[in-house]
Amino acid sequence: MQRRLIPTRSGSPAIRAARLRLVAGGRTLVSDLSFECVPGRVTALVGPNGSGKSSLLRLLLGLDTGGLDTTGEGSVEFRGPSAPRFGHYDPEMRLPTSATVAAWDRAFARTRPRVCTLRSGGIVPSTPLAGLSTGEEKRMLLEEILNRENDFIFLDEPFANLSDDGWSALGRGLRGICERRVVVLSTNRRDVLGAVGLSVSTIELGGWRKVS
Repeated sequence: MQRRLIPTRSGSPAIRAARLRLVAGGRTLVSDLSFECVPGRVTALVGPNGSGKSSLLRLLLGLDTGGLDTTGEGSVEFRGPSAPRFGHYDPEMRLPTSATVAAWDRAFARTRPRVCTLRSGGIVPSTPLAGLSTGEEKRMLLEEILNRENDFIFLDEPFANLSDDGWSALGRGLRGICERRVVVLSTNRRDVLGAVGLSVSTIELGGWRKVS
């Protein structure tokens, strides 16, 4: 798969993908797929487990697909700043277990206000990171990614293992940042996208089709 960075005068980020083909384990999961991602709308790769969502997300980023015999063809253009910044959430990410919430916040101290807060009200500075539930840990990780000044944000299954309150918090966070950033996510829960009030361009995998 060919990837190119194309600086633009405006610096506004955008992705243009053309004629993508994804083959994994001898199966063609995506064929002749083209799309564009721009600020203002979240691009969602939607489909059941095994449909190629995570593999396609990682191929767009130029990352290893995790041991599968996977090949990708086509071209991807990242347009915008001359030195773009990328954020990526992977479900295998974990917080360090030997620190508290306060230590985590100090390690990633910011000189600007938070764009969004995803953590629940029950998480206080003295809370040990090792004591967080799976959903609380995920909210902390996603919060960190969304608060960084990334131009392109890729989120793999961000709604999985979150409570209804977590879905709502993530929806608010994404609405707050997507007006000026490109956000691409994968999910097997198409219903959640509408429930949290996101403006979405949907690409359904597993007999793929693009839905505006």
